Amino acid sequence: MLAGRSHSTMNASSSYKYNAFMSYSHAADGKLAPALQTALHQFTKPWYRLRAMRVFRDKTSLAMTPELWPSIQGALSESEYFLLLASPQAAQSPWVQKEVDWWLDHRTAQTLFLVLTEGEAVWDASAGDFNWTKTNALPAVLEGKFKDEPLYVDLRWAKLVANLSLRHSQFRPAVLDISSTLLGRPKDELDGEDVQQHRRFRTITRLVIVALTLLTFLLTVGIIGVVLQTREIAHQASLVLATAAQNASDSGHFDRALRFATLATKDTWLSPTSLEAAPQLTRAAHASAIQAILIHEGSVTSAAFSPDSTKIVTASADQTARVWDATTKEELARFSFTYRDAVMSVAFSPDSTKIVTASDDHTASIWDVATHKELARFAHDLPVVSATFSPDSTKIVTASGDRTARVWDISWLTKHHGQELTDRVCREKLIGARHITFQDIKISPILSGRWEEDVCDPPSWFSRLAKNLGFGSKQTGNSN
Repeated sequence: MLAGRSHSTMNASSSYKYNAFMSYSHAADGKLAPALQTALHQFTKPWYRLRAMRVFRDKTSLAMTPELWPSIQGALSESEYFLLLASPQAAQSPWVQKEVDWWLDHRTAQTLFLVLTEGEAVWDASAGDFNWTKTNALPAVLEGKFKDEPLYVDLRWAKLVANLSLRHSQFRPAVLDISSTLLGRPKDELDGEDVQQHRRFRTITRLVIVALTLLTFLLTVGIIGVVLQTREIAHQASLVLATAAQNASDSGHFDRALRFATLATKDTWLSPTSLEAAPQLTRAAHASAIQAILIHEGSVTSAAFSPDSTKIVTASADQTARVWDATTKEELARFSFTYRDAVMSVAFSPDSTKIVTASDDHTASIWDVATHKELARFAHDLPVVSATFSPDSTKIVTASGDRTARVWDISWLTKHHGQELTDRVCREKLIGARHITFQDIKISPILSGRWEEDVCDPPSWFSRLAKNLGFGSKQTGNSN
């Protein structure tokens, strides 16, 4: 409550930066002081202002500087009232005593307002001063400074309250008493203004909520409209792409049709496809697949991609193996097998430089992809149905109807495919033979592809003599 005589109010001078300087003990009122400062800032505060008044409190208003006292002294000189939170700890604090002493030297005691937070402050009317034997909440520098009992508010009960705010039934009247003095306005007028400001704030808050709700509704409607418009535009774009896919397919541009149809069928929540898109994708994919068919004259018995995925090799009953460009489907090479049966199997080497074929004529062959030349040929007793390279490209394994699978060394096959092997055959035959015969193939099946080829040296005078003696007629080059 507000005790003591009525204090004549003063209008806030424009020369003062703070309405009041709050002095207190941090140990005693470390929680009460911030709550009181906040309440004074908020009491009668218009909604458009940050605070109703300015109250200096060292913990929130001072920066940590080496020269603490000059900063406090500057705040004291800019304050209109001195608000002392009186307690036994504040009475013993040298800082509080120094602040009160400065105020009394530069201001009057009538501008010092007491807030009793702990302890006792007993006024002795007969002595015209506090009873200093019973008073323990005030610093000694106040002795004899008051001619009459000063204004003070008793907040000793506030120490038992956990949360102090202007809604508290005892705290609000106390803040009203202090604000009335600091602002120099009657309490009834100030109390009525606070009620009006509170009502005005609630009205403004409600208006803001209504406005925000309306804006949210309008924004939602606008977003829904944009989404619907976006979906319609995406639907029309899908329809256009589907039509473009159909036109491209009708014109024979199947790859282009497939790209258009793929774009037309990208279905998302914000970009729905048209009903015409899915059939066009199916049609374009089917047409593109038909366009990718690799045609032989006979049935295709085997097909394989190159390890680098750039080529395709196929084998056929038309006695050919063919290499195709995997992208353009253009025929790059054709390996023909004269006097042979169907090609049963075909495969690329791991480095994509060679292919191996297996044929129904009991043979398998190695081919150079770049030059299209046969590098080696080797045989089984019955048709070879499968042939493939080892992962390290050094060997070939073949499978045959003769109930055998055989492993061949590629280096040896390619090395002995040429003159060395033919020389061996020529040495096995009588001198004077010129052509590889079916009997020679029995000596080395690798020569099966060179049947009737002229491989041996021309007859010398010794071979002609041997022939005249009747030795060359047993295995002539033309015999079978």
